[in-house]
Amino acid sequence: MNLWPIVLILMCVVVVVFGDIFDGVREIFHKYFNMGKLAITPPGIAEIKYPSGARVYRGTEVTLDQVIKPPEIKWYIYNNSTRYTICLIEPNKDDWDNYIITGYRHWLVGNIPEDYISRGEVLSEYELGTSPGEVAGGNHTYIFLLYKQMWPLNFDGSRVDNKDFGPRQHFNLTNFVIEYALGYPIYGNSFWIQYKQHDDTAV
Repeated sequence: MNLWPIVLILMCVVVVVFGDIFDGVREIFHKYFNMGKLAITPPGIAEIKYPSGARVYRGTEVTLDQVIKPPEIKWYIYNNSTRYTICLIEPNKDDWDNYIITGYRHWLVGNIPEDYISRGEVLSEYELGTSPGEVAGGNHTYIFLLYKQMWPLNFDGSRVDNKDFGPRQHFNLTNFVIEYALGYPIYGNSFWIQYKQHDDTAV
């Protein structure tokens, strides 16, 4: 019995199904994250859960007290030797149409083994609620982007703790990605917070 026709049909089904899944994820990022022309839409959505119990999924609205502590993040592990870099950034939307991501760096961790973020190299400690824009009020969108490293990296520059706000501003994630050859993000997610002007919980 010639099985090739059946094999070809199954291959076509797999391509169509997975193509629809990836297209659906991209549509989610464009629709819910307002990413416009951004050319680096991640193909997957990371599973994110905060100690408060809040879960982040395709643009969830949360409150500051729900996300004040670093979350647990899960993604597909390629192999035990792979290292990852994750960034939480509040992007400057003015640059998106130029295919550049800049903004306020809220969290940056590299050389993460598997999905053990606590064992990664912290470049910027997790921090939310104190940037000038947040204190001023309004809606703020936060985007997680996860990159698969080609090898363990030696990151330059000083480390930023959660009391140091100056170095976090005007962070050019695109240049960072190019400098360390991180390529395209493989997973992402997003949430947003509405701050009240001069809200005491956001300072």
